[in-house]
Formats: sequence, structure tokens, C-alpha cells
Amino acid sequence: DKTATGCREERAGWERCEYDGKISVARFRGRVWLYLRANMIGGGGARHVEATSSRDGIGGWSHHVPIEVDGYAAGRRENNLYFFAVQRLRRRGDAAAAKPRLVAAFPAVFHRQAGVYLSSSGDGLRWSRPVRIFQSDLLADWRSGDHPVDGSISLGGAGGCGGGAEEITM
Repeated sequence: DKTATGCREERAGWERCEYDGKISVARFRGRVWLYLRANMIGGGGARHVEATSSRDGIGGWSHHVPIEVDGYAAGRRENNLYFFAVQRLRRRGDAAAAKPRLVAAFPAVFHRQAGVYLSSSGDGLRWSRPVRIFQSDLLADWRSGDHPVDGSISLGGAGGCGGGAEEITM
């Protein structure tokens, strides 16, 4: 029920959220987070991601809210985020010095540029400006030619994010 959960399903004729895509789950800052597809407008396009969280991953789920992505206007037909594959960023070495962060890999159309992007978050709801790591074909209805995204990335040495050695496993 859209009213009870707050999920976004704006396509005509839909009274419940379909959750028609990859659902990503991450444990972060003492909560279990779910990242789900949100259909922000009717008629196609404006696909986005919403989040909900729970302390135990069983009950007491928060109201669904659209994530915020720096520089990205949610709800515009030509902007589309798909299949948000979220994981906690794990640092090798001095884990105590690292601030907890999440990282997401996802296919998207961002400012009319299709591709696979990375973004990070310190709270699970507000995400950094996406960085395109792979160019994709821009298809009809503002879709990216690459779905879904999943995998792992390893960044090491001084050139890695934050100057340390990070490993992202998705």
C-alpha cells in the first residue's frame, strides 16, 4: 500500500508499488537499509531510488523516502537511476581512522549521459555527485543500455579514494 509505506509509484493504474527492479540491502550505522526502485512520474522516465531502514531488518521499517543525489534532479523524465547496488565501503589497513561510508554502483542517465556511475554516502540518504565510470548507449525512454550493475572494484595506493586502499565488493 503506497499510503502505508510512502513508496513512490506514480504510473497510472498502480495502487501498490511494484518493486520492479533490483533491491539492494546494506547494514550501515546500526540499521538495515533497503534501496528500491521508485517511479516518480507516470508515463515513463523519472525512475529513481528510494530507501527505507529498520534496526533489525525484520520490523519497524521507516517510511520510504527518495534518496538525494548531489547535482541530480529527481522526478525529471530524462533523469533515471536504476538498480542501486549498495555496499559498505571497506578499507584495508587502519579501519579505525576511516569514517563509515556506503558506495553504490548503478546504471543511470544523468544530465542526458548514459552510463554506469558510482556515488557514496555517509548517512544512507544523501549521496555524492555521481561519477561515470563506464559510458553506455542512451536508449529510448531515457534508459541506459547497461543493466543491472553488480561486481567489485579495488582501488589501492595513493591514487585511490581518500588516499588509502579501498575495496568495494558488490
